[in-house]
Amino acid sequence: MTTEITSSLGPPHSPQTGLPTETSTAIESRARPVWEKVISLIGYFDLDPNRALDIILDMFSTHLATHYSFFLALLACSPWGSHRRLSSKATNDSMVVDSKPISYVGMTFDDIIASTEDPAVSMDGKNRDGSRVLAQVLGFKFAYYEVCSLDDASITLTYASSQSTEPHEATPRNLYLTTAILIREGFITLEDIYPHVCDNLLLVWYY
Repeated sequence: MTTEITSSLGPPHSPQTGLPTETSTAIESRARPVWEKVISLIGYFDLDPNRALDIILDMFSTHLATHYSFFLALLACSPWGSHRRLSSKATNDSMVVDSKPISYVGMTFDDIIASTEDPAVSMDGKNRDGSRVLAQVLGFKFAYYEVCSLDDASITLTYASSQSTEPHEATPRNLYLTTAILIREGFITLEDIYPHVCDNLLLVWYY
């Protein structure tokens, strides 16, 4: 599966601007047959779909600076991006009107999440399941690298691997950037990922 995906990445993004050098149509037309091959491999070898998603996210993070647009197109073809396709269609079919910026003064964190939710993306049922699965797999990745423990006196940052003799690993910066891009592009919402990284946010609130 890794070979099928990496062999179809296409030309890298411009080193000057960081933007794709191809049109979105060309990228999508290349990503769709790749996804069909991934589906065939999952079915033929009876692979766990969530494990396949985990591998795709690893490659996404590795090639983030040069091919993020291809992986966004690939995920958009998958069940984990089905809700985004629907929300994109709804956005394209309606007129976009600039709204007045929202003031967050005096609002709780839950209120801020609710106010920034995109109604087209925030839908119930199976269309939201892909977003939740995507956020859960990302959450497992964050949990692998670091664990926060809260005691009565203070909050201490420890690493999951510190329980063993192996050297601990810091959370890769690309994992944060990948998550941020997926939020920006509407694949997941802050509400989806928040339960999986809330321990890290405890450090922010404490300090």
